[in-house]
Amino acid sequence: MKKIVFLCISLAISSISLAQTIKFSGILKGTASRLHFSDINDPTSSNSGYTTTYYQLRAADFNSRMRPGFEAGVGLETKPEKRLHFRTGLMLQQQRFTLEIIEENSSPTSPYPTTPGRPMGGHWAGTDYTFVQPVNYEKNRNALLYASVPLLAEYRVFNNLNFLAGAQVAALVSATHKAEVTYATYTSAEPNTPTYHTETVSTNMKEHYAPIQVAALLGANYPINSLFTVEVNYSRSLHELNKTSSSNYRTRMSTVSMGLLVNFLT
Repeated sequence: MKKIVFLCISLAISSISLAQTIKFSGILKGTASRLHFSDINDPTSSNSGYTTTYYQLRAADFNSRMRPGFEAGVGLETKPEKRLHFRTGLMLQQQRFTLEIIEENSSPTSPYPTTPGRPMGGHWAGTDYTFVQPVNYEKNRNALLYASVPLLAEYRVFNNLNFLAGAQVAALVSATHKAEVTYATYTSAEPNTPTYHTETVSTNMKEHYAPIQVAALLGANYPINSLFTVEVNYSRSLHELNKTSSSNYRTRMSTVSMGLLVNFLT
Protein backbone atom coordinates (compact mmCIF):
# COMPACT_ATOMS: atom_id res chain seq x y z
CA MET A 1 0.00 0.00 0.00
CA LYS A 2 2.82 2.39 0.85
CA LYS A 3 4.42 1.67 -2.51
CA ILE A 4 1.17 2.51 -4.33
CA VAL A 5 0.82 5.82 -2.44
CA PHE A 6 4.45 6.68 -3.12
CA LEU A 7 3.98 5.90 -6.85
CA CYS A 8 0.87 8.12 -7.05
CA ILE A 9 2.68 10.99 -5.34
CA SER A 10 5.66 10.58 -7.69
CA LEU A 11 3.41 10.64 -10.75
CA ALA A 12 1.66 13.78 -9.49
CA ILE A 13 4.97 15.55 -8.91
CA SER A 14 6.24 14.45 -12.34
CA SER A 15 3.07 15.77 -13.99
CA ILE A 16 3.48 19.15 -12.27
CA SER A 17 7.14 19.30 -13.32
CA LEU A 18 6.27 18.34 -16.90
CA ALA A 19 3.53 20.97 -17.09
CA GLN A 20 6.04 23.60 -16.03
CA THR A 21 8.57 22.45 -18.63
CA ILE A 22 6.53 21.33 -21.65
CA LYS A 23 3.01 22.18 -22.74
CA PHE A 24 1.16 20.16 -25.37
CA SER A 25 -1.80 21.53 -27.26
CA GLY A 26 -4.18 20.49 -29.99
CA ILE A 27 -4.50 23.07 -32.75
CA LEU A 28 -7.42 23.67 -35.13
CA LYS A 29 -7.60 26.74 -37.38
CA GLY A 30 -9.30 28.01 -40.47
CA THR A 31 -7.02 29.28 -43.24
CA ALA A 32 -7.30 31.54 -46.28
CA SER A 33 -4.53 31.51 -48.91
CA ARG A 34 -3.69 33.30 -52.14
CA LEU A 35 -0.86 33.56 -54.67
CA HIS A 36 1.18 36.69 -55.34
CA PHE A 37 2.83 37.30 -58.71
CA SER A 38 5.68 39.68 -59.53
CA ASP A 39 7.37 40.39 -62.86
CA ILE A 40 11.01 39.47 -63.47
CA ASN A 41 11.72 40.25 -67.13
CA ASP A 42 10.18 42.02 -70.11
CA PRO A 43 7.10 39.96 -70.99
CA THR A 44 7.73 40.09 -74.74
CA SER A 45 9.90 37.64 -76.61
CA SER A 46 10.60 36.92 -80.27
CA ASN A 47 10.44 33.59 -82.02
CA SER A 48 13.23 33.31 -84.58
CA GLY A 49 11.12 31.10 -86.84
CA TYR A 50 8.43 33.72 -87.36
CA THR A 51 8.14 37.44 -87.86
CA THR A 52 5.56 37.76 -85.08
CA THR A 53 6.46 38.91 -81.57
CA TYR A 54 4.91 36.65 -78.95
CA TYR A 55 3.51 38.10 -75.72
CA GLN A 56 3.96 35.81 -72.78
CA LEU A 57 2.03 35.85 -69.52
CA ARG A 58 2.90 38.57 -67.02
CA ALA A 59 2.16 38.97 -63.31
CA ALA A 60 -0.70 41.34 -64.15
CA ASP A 61 -2.37 38.59 -66.20
CA PHE A 62 -3.22 36.57 -63.08
CA ASN A 63 -5.84 37.06 -60.41
CA SER A 64 -5.78 34.90 -57.28
CA ARG A 65 -8.59 34.79 -54.71
CA MET A 66 -8.62 33.28 -51.25
CA ARG A 67 -10.63 30.16 -50.43
CA PRO A 68 -11.18 28.62 -46.99
CA GLY A 69 -8.92 25.79 -45.85
CA PHE A 70 -7.85 24.31 -42.54
CA GLU A 71 -4.86 23.69 -40.30
CA ALA A 72 -4.81 20.97 -37.65
CA GLY A 73 -2.17 19.31 -35.54
CA VAL A 74 -0.29 19.19 -32.27
CA GLY A 75 1.83 21.95 -30.73
CA LEU A 76 4.62 21.66 -28.19
CA GLU A 77 5.92 24.57 -26.07
CA THR A 78 9.09 24.40 -24.00
CA LYS A 79 9.16 26.22 -20.65
CA PRO A 80 5.84 28.02 -21.25
CA GLU A 81 6.09 29.72 -17.85
CA LYS A 82 8.95 31.90 -19.11
CA ARG A 83 8.30 35.24 -20.80
CA LEU A 84 10.28 34.12 -23.86
CA HIS A 85 9.75 30.50 -24.86
CA PHE A 86 9.75 28.34 -27.96
CA ARG A 87 7.13 26.35 -29.81
CA THR A 88 7.14 23.62 -32.44
CA GLY A 89 4.82 20.81 -33.42
CA LEU A 90 3.44 18.87 -36.37
CA MET A 91 0.70 20.33 -38.53
CA LEU A 92 -1.42 19.31 -41.51
CA GLN A 93 -2.26 22.43 -43.53
CA GLN A 94 -4.60 22.80 -46.49
CA GLN A 95 -4.13 25.89 -48.68
CA ARG A 96 -6.95 26.58 -51.16
CA PHE A 97 -7.21 29.36 -53.74
CA THR A 98 -8.64 30.20 -57.14
CA LEU A 99 -6.48 31.32 -60.04
CA GLU A 100 -7.79 33.09 -63.13
CA ILE A 101 -6.01 34.45 -66.19
CA ILE A 102 -7.59 37.88 -66.63
CA GLU A 103 -5.59 39.01 -69.65
CA GLU A 104 -3.55 37.10 -72.19
CA ASN A 105 -1.85 38.74 -75.16
CA SER A 106 -0.79 36.00 -77.54
CA SER A 107 -0.40 35.46 -81.24
CA PRO A 108 -1.25 32.24 -83.15
CA THR A 109 1.11 29.45 -82.19
CA SER A 110 0.23 26.98 -84.97
CA PRO A 111 2.94 26.64 -87.62
CA TYR A 112 0.24 26.09 -90.25
CA PRO A 113 -1.62 28.83 -92.15
CA THR A 114 -5.12 29.31 -90.77
CA THR A 115 -8.09 28.40 -92.97
CA PRO A 116 -11.53 29.64 -91.73
CA GLY A 117 -13.61 26.79 -90.39
CA ARG A 118 -10.73 24.34 -90.21
CA PRO A 119 -8.86 24.34 -86.88
CA MET A 120 -5.12 23.73 -86.91
CA GLY A 121 -4.84 25.15 -90.44
CA GLY A 122 -5.50 24.25 -94.05
CA HIS A 123 -3.45 21.05 -93.95
CA TRP A 124 -6.69 19.31 -92.89
CA ALA A 125 -8.58 20.48 -95.98
CA GLY A 126 -10.29 17.68 -97.90
CA THR A 127 -9.99 15.16 -95.06
CA ASP A 128 -12.54 13.74 -92.63
CA TYR A 129 -11.76 14.82 -89.10
CA THR A 130 -13.11 15.39 -85.62
CA PHE A 131 -11.12 17.86 -83.56
CA VAL A 132 -11.77 18.75 -79.91
CA GLN A 133 -10.08 21.65 -78.15
CA PRO A 134 -10.66 23.46 -74.84
CA VAL A 135 -11.92 27.00 -75.35
CA ASN A 136 -12.73 28.20 -71.83
CA TYR A 137 -11.74 27.51 -68.23
CA GLU A 138 -13.86 28.60 -65.27
CA LYS A 139 -13.80 28.09 -61.50
CA ASN A 140 -10.11 27.23 -61.41
CA ARG A 141 -9.87 25.83 -57.88
CA ASN A 142 -6.55 24.73 -56.40
CA ALA A 143 -5.85 22.86 -53.18
CA LEU A 144 -2.40 22.19 -51.70
CA LEU A 145 -1.95 19.92 -48.68
CA TYR A 146 1.23 20.24 -46.60
CA ALA A 147 2.70 18.51 -43.55
CA SER A 148 4.53 21.28 -41.71
CA VAL A 149 6.74 21.89 -38.69
CA PRO A 150 6.61 25.39 -37.14
CA LEU A 151 9.74 26.76 -35.46
CA LEU A 152 8.56 29.73 -33.41
CA ALA A 153 9.70 32.04 -30.65
CA GLU A 154 6.85 33.26 -28.45
CA TYR A 155 7.10 36.36 -26.25
CA ARG A 156 4.61 37.33 -23.53
CA VAL A 157 4.00 41.09 -23.72
CA PHE A 158 1.36 41.86 -21.07
CA ASN A 159 -1.79 40.34 -19.59
CA ASN A 160 -0.91 36.99 -21.19
CA LEU A 161 -0.91 38.48 -24.71
CA ASN A 162 1.79 36.69 -26.70
CA PHE A 163 3.51 37.65 -29.95
CA LEU A 164 5.22 34.96 -31.99
CA ALA A 165 7.60 34.93 -34.94
CA GLY A 166 9.61 32.34 -36.78
CA ALA A 167 9.52 29.99 -39.73
CA GLN A 168 7.40 27.12 -40.97
CA VAL A 169 8.93 24.26 -42.96
CA ALA A 170 6.39 22.30 -45.00
CA ALA A 171 6.49 19.20 -47.19
CA LEU A 172 3.95 18.93 -50.01
CA VAL A 173 1.58 15.97 -49.60
CA SER A 174 -0.81 16.58 -52.49
CA ALA A 175 -1.80 19.24 -55.04
CA THR A 176 -5.01 19.18 -57.07
CA HIS A 177 -6.58 21.50 -59.61
CA LYS A 178 -10.28 21.46 -60.54
CA ALA A 179 -11.88 23.52 -63.29
CA GLU A 180 -15.00 23.64 -65.40
CA VAL A 181 -13.63 23.26 -68.92
CA THR A 182 -15.67 24.04 -72.04
CA TYR A 183 -14.65 22.06 -75.14
CA ALA A 184 -15.43 22.84 -78.76
CA THR A 185 -15.82 19.92 -81.16
CA TYR A 186 -15.18 20.57 -84.86
CA THR A 187 -16.02 18.05 -87.59
CA SER A 188 -15.42 17.96 -91.31
CA ALA A 189 -19.20 17.80 -91.82
CA GLU A 190 -19.81 21.08 -89.91
CA PRO A 191 -16.46 22.90 -89.95
CA ASN A 192 -17.97 26.32 -89.17
CA THR A 193 -20.44 25.20 -86.48
CA PRO A 194 -18.68 23.59 -83.51
CA THR A 195 -20.61 21.92 -80.71
CA TYR A 196 -19.78 22.69 -77.09
CA HIS A 197 -19.86 20.75 -73.85
CA THR A 198 -18.57 21.45 -70.35
CA GLU A 199 -16.85 19.04 -67.96
CA THR A 200 -15.44 19.34 -64.45
CA VAL A 201 -11.82 18.23 -64.77
CA SER A 202 -9.62 17.30 -61.81
CA THR A 203 -5.85 17.14 -62.29
CA ASN A 204 -3.04 15.97 -60.03
CA MET A 205 -0.60 18.91 -60.00
CA LYS A 206 1.90 17.71 -57.40
CA GLU A 207 4.78 17.42 -59.88
CA HIS A 208 4.41 21.11 -60.77
CA TYR A 209 4.96 22.42 -57.23
CA ALA A 210 8.12 22.61 -55.14
CA PRO A 211 8.21 19.66 -52.71
CA ILE A 212 9.41 21.81 -49.80
CA GLN A 213 8.18 25.25 -48.77
CA VAL A 214 9.73 27.54 -46.16
CA ALA A 215 7.61 30.45 -44.95
CA ALA A 216 8.12 33.33 -42.53
CA LEU A 217 5.39 33.49 -39.89
CA LEU A 218 4.11 36.24 -37.57
CA GLY A 219 1.23 36.02 -35.15
CA ALA A 220 -0.32 36.61 -31.75
CA ASN A 221 -2.35 34.61 -29.28
CA TYR A 222 -4.30 35.16 -26.11
CA PRO A 223 -5.39 32.51 -23.58
CA ILE A 224 -9.13 32.73 -22.89
CA ASN A 225 -8.72 30.45 -19.88
CA SER A 226 -6.47 27.61 -18.75
CA LEU A 227 -7.84 25.34 -21.47
CA PHE A 228 -8.36 27.46 -24.61
CA THR A 229 -6.12 29.94 -26.44
CA VAL A 230 -7.20 31.95 -29.49
CA GLU A 231 -4.51 32.61 -32.12
CA VAL A 232 -4.12 34.41 -35.43
CA ASN A 233 -1.15 34.02 -37.83
CA TYR A 234 0.12 35.39 -41.12
CA SER A 235 2.70 33.50 -43.20
CA ARG A 236 4.45 34.26 -46.49
CA SER A 237 6.55 31.78 -48.49
CA LEU A 238 10.18 32.75 -48.98
CA HIS A 239 10.79 31.12 -52.38
CA GLU A 240 9.08 29.96 -55.56
CA LEU A 241 5.90 27.96 -55.13
CA ASN A 242 6.25 26.32 -58.55
CA LYS A 243 8.90 23.68 -59.14
CA THR A 244 9.96 25.28 -62.44
CA SER A 245 10.01 29.07 -62.29
CA SER A 246 8.63 31.12 -65.16
CA SER A 247 11.10 33.33 -66.98
CA ASN A 248 8.72 36.27 -66.65
CA TYR A 249 7.16 36.13 -63.19
CA ARG A 250 7.63 34.59 -59.78
CA THR A 251 5.02 33.29 -57.35
CA ARG A 252 4.69 33.41 -53.57
CA MET A 253 1.99 32.07 -51.25
CA SER A 254 0.51 34.00 -48.32
CA THR A 255 -1.83 32.49 -45.73
CA VAL A 256 -3.92 33.93 -42.91
CA SER A 257 -5.03 31.49 -40.21
CA MET A 258 -7.18 31.87 -37.11
CA GLY A 259 -8.37 29.33 -34.57
CA LEU A 260 -8.00 27.68 -31.19
CA LEU A 261 -5.27 25.93 -29.22
CA VAL A 262 -6.56 23.39 -26.69
CA ASN A 263 -4.07 22.87 -23.89
CA PHE A 264 -3.51 19.28 -22.79
CA LEU A 265 -1.23 20.10 -19.85
CA THR A 266 -1.95 23.35 -17.99
